[in-house]
Amino acid sequence: MKSDTILAWKKYPEPQGTLYTQLDLIHDSSLQELFLHCEHSEGYITAEGWQYLFQEFGAEKLIQLHSNWIPGKHPMEGLLYSALLSGYNPVQNEFGDYDEDTGDFITRDGFKLKVDWEEINRYRKG
Repeated sequence: MKSDTILAWKKYPEPQGTLYTQLDLIHDSSLQELFLHCEHSEGYITAEGWQYLFQEFGAEKLIQLHSNWIPGKHPMEGLLYSALLSGYNPVQNEFGDYDEDTGDFITRDGFKLKVDWEEINRYRKG
C-alpha cells in the first residue's frame, strides 16, 4: 500500500472534509479523533484503512483507543463488524463485500465465505 493511499475521511472542515493517509494515522490522537467522528457518523474508514489499522495497531490497541462508536455485544465483535461492513475481513485478511442478511463475505475473487462469529471470538482471544 502506498503511503499516500486514502484510508479514511471525516466530514470537517466542510465543505471538503479531511482525508487521512498512513502518515495521518500514526498518532493515537489522530486515530481517536477519527473514531470520534465515526461515532457521530461524520467519518468513514475504508477497507484498506481497516487493513492498515489492524496490521499497524492490532485489535486490542484499536479497542483501547476508542470503542464507544463500534456496535456489538463485545467491543471486538463491533470492531470486526465495522471492518466487514467497509469491505475488509480482518480474520482472513480479505477484501470484498459483507452481506448482513446472510452473514456471507464475498471476496473480490468471488469466493463466498460464511462469517464464523465463533472464529471471530477465537480471534478476539488470540
